[in-house]
Order: sequence, then C-alpha cells, then structure tokens
Amino acid sequence: MLKVLKDGPQLRTSLMKYGNTSFKVYRKRLADWLLQGLIEECDDMDKSVQLTEKGWKLLKSYETLMEMTLE
Repeated sequence: MLKVLKDGPQLRTSLMKYGNTSFKVYRKRLADWLLQGLIEECDDMDKSVQLTEKGWKLLKSYETLMEMTLE
C-alpha cells in the first residue's frame, strides 16, 4: 500500500482497496504506519494520507533491495 502513495496523497478508503485485506487488518496497518511516522494525514476534509520523508526512505530502500534480489 505504501507504493500507492508514491503518486501522491490518497484517500484512506482508496488505500484499503489496494491493500486487499480485511478492514480490521487495514486499520491496524494504517495506525501502525501513522505511529511509526511513515505516513501522515493531509490537512483536508477527505481524510487523505501521504508518505512522510521517513516513508519515502523506507520505500526507496525496499525498492533497491528488490532490485538487488532480481539481479
């Protein structure tokens, strides 16, 4: 689901669609990411979230690791 946020802020409900998990698992994951500082809420009425700098670094590290394993 973090990959989806590369394109910019997303509505929480849109993220749930991409997560392909139960609502309970989705809410837990979202709460954990907020607590860990990987995502943050946007200042809008739509309840959008976006990647933080820490989230971008994690995603970049993950993508680099995946590239290395495919070589």
